Amino acid sequence: MRNVSDKAPPHETLTVVVAAMIVGTAALMVLGIQPILLGALVEEGRIPAEGLGSAATVEILAIAAGTCIGPVLMKTGYLRAKCAALCLMLAAINFGLTLPGFDLPIVACRAAAGALEGLSLSAAILIMTHNRRPDRLSGIFLGAQTIPQVISAYLLPTEIIPRWGSAGGFTILGILAAIAAIAALCLVDRVELDPTTVNDDLQWSPAAIVISMAAFVQFSGVGAAWSYLERLAAQHGFSGETIGIAISGSLLCQVGGAWLAAWIGGRVGYRFALIAGSLLQAGNVIALAVADQPSWFISASCAFGLFWLAMQPFQIRFAIAIDNSRQLAVLLTPIALVGLSAGPLLLSRFAGATDLRWIFVGSSTLLLASALLYLCASLFQPRGKVIAETVDV
Repeated sequence: MRNVSDKAPPHETLTVVVAAMIVGTAALMVLGIQPILLGALVEEGRIPAEGLGSAATVEILAIAAGTCIGPVLMKTGYLRAKCAALCLMLAAINFGLTLPGFDLPIVACRAAAGALEGLSLSAAILIMTHNRRPDRLSGIFLGAQTIPQVISAYLLPTEIIPRWGSAGGFTILGILAAIAAIAALCLVDRVELDPTTVNDDLQWSPAAIVISMAAFVQFSGVGAAWSYLERLAAQHGFSGETIGIAISGSLLCQVGGAWLAAWIGGRVGYRFALIAGSLLQAGNVIALAVADQPSWFISASCAFGLFWLAMQPFQIRFAIAIDNSRQLAVLLTPIALVGLSAGPLLLSRFAGATDLRWIFVGSSTLLLASALLYLCASLFQPRGKVIAETVDV
């Protein structure tokens, strides 16, 4: 653990941190606009309707895989050059998908793009995780990277796709990847790890295993509810305007929640925040299921977005308290991505039912289970590491 009076290492300078956030934003941009882009590809006849789910899942899982493998690749040095090259290759794939004669399989291209996104994202995560305040940086980053997603999610279906089709969306992704390649030149070649932990390996203690399970289960519940939010609103009989306000409000509250966590995170115990937050989110999901008035549904949707990202900085603090090497904290991102993909799949058996509220009951159950798992992780946590609850990590 570093003393706050120590000189900040090169990877903690403002320029490097901002550059890392730009790279991470470009890598995660697709998550906010993927449904819109894939829908446009279906309408253009470039992928069949039944292949839409496969294309979405493959890319997200590829991002998760790249994020798992990336830290090993980036720790060996030449991080700046590797990240810039990855971003350039990502830009090439996205720009290639805008060309009329580009006839490579879409699913294969998106899988390759996902792997590149995950690998470049791992560089950003490595820099932000090995920082004096990784929880605060995580909150700032999660909020900031959501803003271009919100803007694009509005402009794509209203202005860009009607004029230029899916090519307009892939052009946005390509431009962002090119900007990220330029920003990557401002990164460091190697992240200077804390000398007290540089030789530490991730120990899969009971607490580490349980918190990983808790994060997976939590994001499975969140992913299931988010995937069926629009269809639930339609089942309630709400207008398209109400649905649009609810989803946009939820995305904006994700920004607010992440920045709120960055602001107050150090003043709130991470164990309390995760357990209480999971319980409140479980209740909020039930509120979505039973909301029969537009104002109630919009309010519940906004609260859903607020809790979604606000809890992630506390997960990072908990993970670092359990694993001083911070390798567990780095793995939380791929765990979250896999959970977001697995949740809709786990509860998809209810998707064909006449009442979609059962999906939200299942989502709430998963969130309640995550609260119980966070409690168990707290009980398994070694007493000597509880000090991280109150000190700057």
